[in-house]
Order: sequence, then structure tokens, then C-alpha cells
Amino acid sequence: MLNLIRTFVRHPVAPNLAMLVMIIAGVWASSQLTRQLLPAFAINVVTVSVEWPGASAEDVESSLTQPLEDSLVGLDEVRGVTSASRDGRTEINIEYGIETDMGAALDQVKNAVTQVRNLPLTSEEPTVST
Repeated sequence: MLNLIRTFVRHPVAPNLAMLVMIIAGVWASSQLTRQLLPAFAINVVTVSVEWPGASAEDVESSLTQPLEDSLVGLDEVRGVTSASRDGRTEINIEYGIETDMGAALDQVKNAVTQVRNLPLTSEEPTVST
């Protein structure tokens, strides 16, 4: 480090050349960066929702949300399952990893939902969407 300082003191053009090299390298490096104003990213979530008019939140939880969650938790590549039960409606979100093929995941969720047979007769058909 001391030798570098001595060199710059003895040769006053050397620091200017070093600065010019750094500026050129910085301009070149900034031109090589990938820039996006709004980067593209995929939200890998499949949503299952079911309407059950007139049902309380507790009934929705026990008769709709629990059976559906039980069938969805064991699917491949599922990172997490969250649900919200309200009066007359349930919504279940199934999260997947970034590298997951969402077409195949959507098909798996649809198959799992159609296999749940003990849903209340007065509830509407479950809807599956991304």
C-alpha cells in the first residue's frame, strides 16, 4: 500500500490514469447490467373458493375449509396453505415455489377438490383459479 502511494506521489499522471480506467470500467459495467422498470415475476398461488349462503363462519370452517385443506396439504411442491372462513364463504390459498409448473399444480388442485365428497349439499361448487 505504501509503495502505491509513493508511486502516485512520484508520478502525478498515474492517479489520473487509474481514475480514467475506473471510470471507463464503471461505464462498461453499467451498460452490462440488466435493468427492468417493472420486473416480471410470477405469483405461484392457486385459490380455491366456495360459497355457502346463510352459513356461519364456524360451519363454513368445519364443513368446507377443513375437508378441503386436508385434501390439499398433501399435494406435490406445496409450500403453504392459508385459509379464511367467513359467513357464507371460504377461500383457501395454496402457495407453490417459483420453479413449480403451475399448469400441473392447477390440475392437481382441481383433482383434489373434486375428490372431496362430503361437502354440504346447499354449498355451491368450489371454484379453482390462479
